[in-house]
Amino acid sequence: MHSAQNRIVQYDILSGIAISLMLMANSAATVFIADKPHPFLMRLAGSFAAPTFMLLAGMMLGLAKKPKPLRGLSIMAVGGLVDMAVWQSLPFLTFDVLYTIGLTIIVTAYPARYFSATALALTGFALLLCGQLLQWGGLYHFELFSVALNFDQPLPSAQEILSHIPRQLFIDGWFPVFPWLGFVWLGAALQRGLPLFAPEAQGAGVSLRRGWYAVLLLLASSGYWAMTFNLPPMRDGYSELFYPPGLGYCLTAISVFSYCCSSCNG
Repeated sequence: MHSAQNRIVQYDILSGIAISLMLMANSAATVFIADKPHPFLMRLAGSFAAPTFMLLAGMMLGLAKKPKPLRGLSIMAVGGLVDMAVWQSLPFLTFDVLYTIGLTIIVTAYPARYFSATALALTGFALLLCGQLLQWGGLYHFELFSVALNFDQPLPSAQEILSHIPRQLFIDGWFPVFPWLGFVWLGAALQRGLPLFAPEAQGAGVSLRRGWYAVLLLLASSGYWAMTFNLPPMRDGYSELFYPPGLGYCLTAISVFSYCCSSCNG
């Protein structure tokens, strides 16, 4: 019981941090003037909310005693309702974070419980790499295709709408499958192969070693990101640094998450 309580506490700490950062990042689009650059430190901090949620989602799937992939459908349905009621746009088109989380639950629920940590990790990194290769191939389109639910104007043809769905789902929506699904698989790999909060993994020596590992990973990944970094423009007023989510960003986000896990556990 004690170890289960520790797990909940650690996840709650990380989730609370991620929620705070996401509220800050999402409110920036309306608080700041649209054509003025947002403070860089705010952009940087807000960029770690989404990967934290994705990694935690994978870890929770790895913890589940019984996979329930159909829960993802309800999350995707909520995403559709948000699109229609809040944004007044056609759902299942721009693929915001709820769609991606719902889809990843469907795809990852069983592998997270029954695949080995190595298989999960290799698949996760392959998904990250696929995202980078698609961007290098010039397939990432910065401008999103969306359809407003304005009944005074005719909707585009079904053929035009359907032609945009695969690209925005897999490559350049708000949270495309490549690379964001990779974060979920890597989160499941962490939980399966490196149970950060398990009772046998406690102790000052273990925490210290994990702390040093996380620091070295952070230095290496952020060094790679620094060498390949170009300041991304804001996307429709949103200023996180993952439009597009390059490999350097992805690796840095994972290393920051690893360091936070080590710190919370210590």
